[in-house]
Amino acid sequence: MDKKFPIPKELLPEKLAWLISSENSLEPGKPITVACHFGDENPDQTVTEYCHMIMASIPEDRIGSLSLLQSSSSGVVQEGALRADEKGAFKDDAAFGSESEYIVAAYTDGTTYGYALADKVWMGLGLTPRCIGQDEQILKYDDLRRVVRGVAQGEVSNHFHYHAERSVCWTMRNDYLRRYLWLRGAYGVRSFYYEKEIEDPEHLLRWWKESSPEGVDITADGYCISVYIDENQNRVLLNVWGAFPSVSPVKCEEVDKENFIWPDETLRTLTSEARAATNYRNIYVTDDFLIKYEMEPSYSVGRILMGNVWQCSPSYGGEWAIPGCQRVRRNILRIPMRDLYEGVPAEEMKHVHYFAIPERQLDEYADSEHIVSKTYRFFMEMLSFGDNIQGLFAQFDVPENASEICGYSRRDFEYRGWDAYPTLLQLSYVAPIDMSRPEFLNRCKLIHEFIQKIDCKKIKQILSKFGAPPKDIQSLALYKTLQILLNAISDSNKDGIYVEGVEFDRATMLRQNRTLASLFKLNDLRIADAHVAEKKIVEALNGFGVDSASLYDGYGRTLDVVFDKVIEVLEELNQQVSSALRR
Repeated sequence: MDKKFPIPKELLPEKLAWLISSENSLEPGKPITVACHFGDENPDQTVTEYCHMIMASIPEDRIGSLSLLQSSSSGVVQEGALRADEKGAFKDDAAFGSESEYIVAAYTDGTTYGYALADKVWMGLGLTPRCIGQDEQILKYDDLRRVVRGVAQGEVSNHFHYHAERSVCWTMRNDYLRRYLWLRGAYGVRSFYYEKEIEDPEHLLRWWKESSPEGVDITADGYCISVYIDENQNRVLLNVWGAFPSVSPVKCEEVDKENFIWPDETLRTLTSEARAATNYRNIYVTDDFLIKYEMEPSYSVGRILMGNVWQCSPSYGGEWAIPGCQRVRRNILRIPMRDLYEGVPAEEMKHVHYFAIPERQLDEYADSEHIVSKTYRFFMEMLSFGDNIQGLFAQFDVPENASEICGYSRRDFEYRGWDAYPTLLQLSYVAPIDMSRPEFLNRCKLIHEFIQKIDCKKIKQILSKFGAPPKDIQSLALYKTLQILLNAISDSNKDGIYVEGVEFDRATMLRQNRTLASLFKLNDLRIADAHVAEKKIVEALNGFGVDSASLYDGYGRTLDVVFDKVIEVLEELNQQVSSALRR
């Protein structure tokens, strides 16, 4: 800043120092304030600090002769409705009275304020607006082409009656703001008014008396500042009007796909080289790179079984996809380099690059079943259970539908894929080895809820066919009902009895079945999580054979154990019922 700036640096209030500072950071995601309106008051409603600011877009060739803008007095682009009664009065932009273009279009009629991103800004950058909130609504702008949320955001409105109803702050991402200014060939200029009651005014007043009691104005180095100090009723108020170019038309660094040096490579990989028909190189990445795409609904992560290999490729609408992503280990995927350079945006390639590992490190990662395969096995057993129970009903000439029994439809899954059942999709989300306890317990809760879709009433109907008194089973929960079913069917299989000849007895009802113990422990985990019962969680995990000492590295392997045990329960149920049906 110019050494002639009217107030010594050591006397500047913090907010004023920010108003007259440059935004030098080129960090793309940094939020830059482009409009604000705030005020602090004493209990007697006297203002102790106040500021309004709005950022103007000023062409570079005007910066050298910059003067105070009209908006520095009002904090808005337009005050009041235009007075015009003639046809065509609005055909000239000059009729709107604004001497500059602004990032935020702010309007007031004196009591009500309205805000929105200027049309040229959000349309020029291809943004999409959305409004959230109830009484205090926020307007947000997203770039749906790149799936960037909250490019710009701020309050929709404000009301003023003696004092402002709320503070207003509009921000915009650094990379988008700078790109817009670069395209306009303009600086982002803060046009502002600032007022503050000085609690210890001695040094400021000494400087003031040495300067000019009529006010200090200065225009230098491309900024314009006007300062006035008001001494009134034992209060010293600092008043500053200004126009300060804070954001230069310099773009943030953009990602260039030609600059990536992949693991196992020593030189940059050029697009022409990567897309060559003779390029059979692969890139190995940890499946953490999928978390971004799983958490954002706008993306899609395919789960397709090709032979015995799972393809898990992320995509965004019809814009782009990263094809050929194959799961090769529990937490590793393999991506053909040639596919990665086929139309994938540079930002997404940067994301992949962050999770890439050298091929020589593959042995450091577990070579066990991955979460997608495990979830698929679990779901297939659930569908088979529905089919088997339907078969039991058929033995008694009772027509039933398998999808109504187990809660899931094989046809829907074949037609709509994993998207047919959101809970199934969540179960297949990335399960890192270092999974946290809350994530683990939530996944266990999802498994429990998925199984609970089985229609317990249908199972009880089968037990009734076996001779179970309705009053003895009507209050039983699902897991207890399944235990009785497994006891009855397994006993009949041992004795070689046909399904129609299965008889129910009290011993069958009361006998615990070790095979189904995993389901009861799963329920214990759910209850312990809901009641934050540490001891119960440890006891439940011990029931799964998990050593608590192994949990320090995370709960990922523990989830594998729990999931496998639950699948084993379903496998046993299906095996026993199908064996009974084959007789």
